Parts: sequence; C-alpha cells; structure tokens
Amino acid sequence: MAAEYYRKSIANGVTSDLFNEALMEIDRGNHDNAFNLMMLVRAQDSTYAMEVAKEEAMLQMARGEYLMAALVFDASSLTRDEWTRIGLYAGKIGNIPAALEAFRNLTVKDPQSIVPYLEMGRVSLANDDTLAMENLAPGLNLEPNNKELLTETARAYFKRGFQQEGINTAKQALKGGATTPDLQFLEAEVALVKKDTVKAITLLDTLHKRYPLKEKVTIQLSRLLRSTDQEISAQNLVVDALELNTRSPELELELARVERDLGRIGEAAQAAQRAMAKEISLERMTKIQAEFAKEIELLEAGVDDFFGVYDDMTVNSDLVWDPGSKAAALFDTGTDASGALGLVDELGLALSALYLT
Repeated sequence: MAAEYYRKSIANGVTSDLFNEALMEIDRGNHDNAFNLMMLVRAQDSTYAMEVAKEEAMLQMARGEYLMAALVFDASSLTRDEWTRIGLYAGKIGNIPAALEAFRNLTVKDPQSIVPYLEMGRVSLANDDTLAMENLAPGLNLEPNNKELLTETARAYFKRGFQQEGINTAKQALKGGATTPDLQFLEAEVALVKKDTVKAITLLDTLHKRYPLKEKVTIQLSRLLRSTDQEISAQNLVVDALELNTRSPELELELARVERDLGRIGEAAQAAQRAMAKEISLERMTKIQAEFAKEIELLEAGVDDFFGVYDDMTVNSDLVWDPGSKAAALFDTGTDASGALGLVDELGLALSALYLT
C-alpha cells in the first residue's frame, strides 16, 4: 500500500516521497533499488544532496565498504539511531561483521543502552552465529529483568542445545504472562523443546490467526505441520502467506521444502529459484542453491515426478519435456493428474502424448 502511494505521489513530482520510497526499500533489504532511487532523488532536487550522501554511506557501511563510505560522509557525525540502522541493514543482508561493528560503535556512544547488545544477539541468532549468548550477556548485566533480552537469551540457549537453561530463562521472560506476540511465540518454542508438538501447533495457529503477517510464526507452524504429516495444510498456510508478502525469500524457501515433502519436484525447484531471486544475501542464495541442486537440475532437464495414494499403494506419474521446444509427454496419470497439468500450464508446455504403463 505504501509503495503504491509513493509511486503515485512520485508521478506528480513529489521528490520527498521518492526519498521515502528509497528509505522503504532499504528497510525491505532491496539495497540496489534503494541506490537507484537515491540517484534519482539527487538528480531531481539538489537540496537532498547531504541526506542522500548520508544514506548511501550508511548502506556502504552495512556492506562493509568503509573506505567508499568515508569518501562521501563523515561517520563520526552519525547518531545513535543511525548506527542502529546500519547494524540492522547489515544484519538483514547477512553481513555479520558489519552488523556487529555498527552495534559496537553504538556501545561506545551510549554504554548504558541495552539496544546494541539486544540487536547483536538477534543478528547472531538469525545468522546461526554461536556468539549470541556472549553478545546478549552485557545487556542482561545492565537490565537483568528485560523481557526482550531474556527471550533472546532463552533462544540462544535452545540453539546451543542447553534446553533446561533455556526453559528456565524463558520462564523468567514469561513471568506475568505472554503479553506480546514475541512472548507468545516463545511460549510455543518452550512447548516444542518439551516435545509437546500439539501444544506448540495450537499456540502458533492461534498466533498466526491474530498476526498473519508475522513470517517467523508462519514458517515455524509450517515446519511443525510438515513434521506431523500435514503437508497439505502446510502448503495452504505458506501459499496464503505469500499472497500477503510476495517479496519474502524465507516464505518461498519454506514453500520449496513443503513441495519437496509432497514429492512435487518441479514446484520445489521453482519455489527455490524464486527464493534465490528474492534473496539479498549471497551466502543465503548459495545455501538455497546447494539444498535444492538436485531438484533444480531435474527441472532444467525437463523431468518431474508426481505421487498419489491408491488403497494401500503409492502410485506415480512422470512428466517429461524438452526445455527448448517445450514439447511434453506424461507417463501415467496417477490418482490425480492435476499437479502435472498445473505444471504444464505454469511452464507453458505443449503436452502432446500420454503413455499408460
């Protein structure tokens, strides 16, 4: 909605909204597009020159390009909030060293603030860095009862395999009740650690219905549904979420995993390719490529398998095609040919033969 408003406003020559759209693109993680919009802002209105230079320098610092940033802006003039934004930018693109460096600068500017320690812990957790607990600890020394710090510390314990320590820390965070969405999510995480999958699914389902845009809730709920042989429910859940958030690489990646569990190799490969196209971190792109290398290879080779159940038997059908000419043939129909026919439509194939074996 905001992007559409900005585009209409920009069409009427409102430079301030062009600048606001660039900032929104930064927050989304679309840094290349943000750079292009900044260049347009500078070209349209020279009074924005200093603001644009600062934002570009902050983006360069988030990428670890400190020398380039120093050429256009003096970093010593950056405020607390601006250092926080640099750290968040860097964390979003998976540049852990740049994120941690930004937050360390923040600790120098405001040594009594818990914000840098909290955000360093979150960045570490999001990128599977083992130093999350160490990054969170100084913040807890400052505010031992801070619920956000306790929540992230509990997650750090869980990730390191210290389950009981995590449960005890979560209990401290949940003292007084799960009063926020993040605490409610933590409650579900504790249930999962205790191997109460039914309770975890119930808690996450309730949370998802209240906050359908919360991506991590959707993904965790989908994973639990898949682990309990509810792949179709997981598929519907993620597809609906993608309709609300079309730019999410994480949701596309989860959909790829759901489709793979369902035996829909072509759909899994396509979802993985969409995830890579939307991903802004080269490291995460590489991981997706490695995880779905087999499925992508089969898709590019023109082969997909479809599975169904008939009585107590598994039956399958195979769609093969020539990626160049788009000519396709189907071997058997299985119990339901809709998956194969859907892929034919999606890829624009010319299905010319059916072989029954």
